[in-house]
Amino acid sequence: MVDPRSGGALRSRVTTALAMPLDAVSKPGNVRRVVLTSSERDVTTLIAQLDAAAKALGPDIDLALRLEAQLDPTDLGRLREHGRKLKLGYIGDPCADLAQACSTFAHGAPPLAVSAHRHEPQTLARAMRDGGVQVLLVNPDAAATWSVAADMTGVELAVIGDVAVASTLRAATQPVIVPTAMPDATFSPSSTHKITRITLHRVKVPMRQLYVSALYMRRTTERIVIELETADGQRGFGETNGTDEVLHIVQRMAQKLLGQDPLDRLRLRHLIAGPTVGSRNGLAEWAALAGLDMALFDWAGRHHNMPIWQLLGGTGNRRDFEAVAHIPALLLDEPIDRSELPRRFADPATVQQIVEHALHLRRDPGFTAFKMKCTGTSPEWDVRILTALREALGPDVKLRWDPNASYPPAQATVLCQQLEHLNLEYYEDPIHGIPGMAQLRRRMKTPLATNMCVVNFDHLVHFLHQPCVDVVLADLVMWGGIQSMMELGAVAPLFGFDLTIHSAFECGLGMAANLQVAAALDPVRRAIDFGLENMVHELIVPHIPVRNGRVAVPQGPGLGVEPNWDEIGRCKMDATVVAP
Repeated sequence: MVDPRSGGALRSRVTTALAMPLDAVSKPGNVRRVVLTSSERDVTTLIAQLDAAAKALGPDIDLALRLEAQLDPTDLGRLREHGRKLKLGYIGDPCADLAQACSTFAHGAPPLAVSAHRHEPQTLARAMRDGGVQVLLVNPDAAATWSVAADMTGVELAVIGDVAVASTLRAATQPVIVPTAMPDATFSPSSTHKITRITLHRVKVPMRQLYVSALYMRRTTERIVIELETADGQRGFGETNGTDEVLHIVQRMAQKLLGQDPLDRLRLRHLIAGPTVGSRNGLAEWAALAGLDMALFDWAGRHHNMPIWQLLGGTGNRRDFEAVAHIPALLLDEPIDRSELPRRFADPATVQQIVEHALHLRRDPGFTAFKMKCTGTSPEWDVRILTALREALGPDVKLRWDPNASYPPAQATVLCQQLEHLNLEYYEDPIHGIPGMAQLRRRMKTPLATNMCVVNFDHLVHFLHQPCVDVVLADLVMWGGIQSMMELGAVAPLFGFDLTIHSAFECGLGMAANLQVAAALDPVRRAIDFGLENMVHELIVPHIPVRNGRVAVPQGPGLGVEPNWDEIGRCKMDATVVAP
């Protein structure tokens, strides 16, 4: 049975294969797939046993072979050729030398299968990335982590002994290896609870400080507060971007959720988005999916009376996080024409104004990490203001710089070199694209980070072959929701990048979701972006405060917060009801 907290079954049917000792073969009844197991070290004897087994079992049974990594690497070629003749589905763990096994099985059939527990994780992940492994054999407790890496690298997963776990994993397309004969397992959608109504409350929330960056100057943020309701009156809430495009996509996706059980999150995610999500409407589709995904998680957390971090398997050891204060590129009361920027930069009072603003945030509410935004128009200004901030804030404060990919590669290289002595925590997206960032990374000591060139798993696949950053700033809306964030967290240690949380104009529900995810993701060790301080209305109760530069994870069920309907009413633009 699938754990109801897991999000239900993704796959309705899971096939099985019977594990059978090669030296004790007997024809089983009602079994179509067999994984032969052996610890025989002599390849000649092993091949003879394989021939005898194939003859005894007959041509109607699909065969694979799993060894104990015991063969001499020089014998692998003979075994591979004989496995090809017998049409084995795969040969697993033929020798202890992973590189040699990958090299021998690099061309043609049969595929190479490898047990995840036999190898150092990052070494195995690189072998998967490079195409040497086609099937990964995993124990149930590690299956979720390896499933994401397998899906990214085109590797199939064979779970050992647990059909319920396999039903939740997209990459688990190989038969589950079972110790005793059992039929293929089927999983039907749950129908205990039914989604009856989804209301989309679109709001415009003013900001305390004008947001100034290389991309835009803005005073407000538009969001959609998603209210999902089931027939028994239980509700769950989510939040996402509030553009017209996102609103229309959320409506379309929400229509497909009506009548469904919200506990079937994995299946519903595939139902409303499918494998082509993002291919037609880009980030708008991911944003729409993220808001609905958040509402489904919140509903499940409330239903099970546990916070989302616990629903996700978090330990509860991480109750608060260091927060990052955002400093706008300029402190302005109203937007100005960008032709005015040189005059503002030339004014000595501008530097002092920004430094005093940062020092105020350092004192109250005690921020110890800062992100300086940038207009991308004056390298000289960037050097001057970052130098002034470092001198004023001191060497122990974390300082980040974010020009939103506004500089061309050569200019960015010169500028970043000038900033090296300031010991910034990282440069966030100095230039555009994976190739350019990869070149810049090779030239700098300061780490590079992104929330622009690696914002989905397709980008991450390119990153594996062309490492371009040290830190991925994962934005819950850009990545498509809580489920995607957990999958990203699973592969971060395997592929060797740091992970932290990005903030982009979310209000209280979105910030609560960020904190719940951070609490469940062990790779999140750096300070997380926190833009909620700049919102006039958080749209939630209770308030999420910053104290001594840190922000606590809400501890109530689900997201841990409730919508503030009075504030939502004051900010509301329109409301759309999706119902039968």
